[in-house]
Amino acid sequence: MGCASPLTSCLGVGAVNGAFWSLAPIYAEARGLSTLHIGLFMAAAVAGGAITQWPLGKWSDRTDRRRVIALSCLAAAGAAAALVWRYGSDETTMLLLSFFFGACALPVYALCVAHTNDQAPANSFVEVSGDLLLMFGLGAIFGPFLAALLMTEVGHTGVFLFTGGVHLGLAAFVTLRMWQHRPVHPSRKAAAFLAMPETTHAVLPLDPRSEGRGAAMKP
Repeated sequence: MGCASPLTSCLGVGAVNGAFWSLAPIYAEARGLSTLHIGLFMAAAVAGGAITQWPLGKWSDRTDRRRVIALSCLAAAGAAAALVWRYGSDETTMLLLSFFFGACALPVYALCVAHTNDQAPANSFVEVSGDLLLMFGLGAIFGPFLAALLMTEVGHTGVFLFTGGVHLGLAAFVTLRMWQHRPVHPSRKAAAFLAMPETTHAVLPLDPRSEGRGAAMKP
């Protein structure tokens, strides 16, 4: 993917995530789920995303990350279609579909970030992360609004019609970029993993790999 591609992907992922977290509880409530099952419906998506982060990340380390991103988006679109089609299913089916949706959709942002850092200079990771977060945030602002408009027109399943459509668009976009640009193999830029303590993002400019380190160290 070129420079514009990760930004576009993060914009789409932000729109999907914003729509899901804002409107999926309304979808579940309209389906008739109890308060407990609405909470479980959302928790199932989180659990799915947490479980698949590691295997998808490992897989993307061994191949073209764009292929993993495209396939994840296609699978997420399929899960969204199932949530539309099986809207009247029992609670267990709804939880399983939510789990599958989260397993496919939630790791996509991390995959996009990893792919971007494969291409970016090693000392620009702070600036790159800021740009990606900005695009994700913009998507998260407009995604719920657009999905809500669609729900007004077609009903409560509109939230997953929206997410499915965006994921299909992202899969097509990433596939097109794969045809246009050769892959950047992660193994070429692999570095030793360094665990960092949880802290504020304000310390990132102090990292010796960051371009902003010199300015941050000046009195």
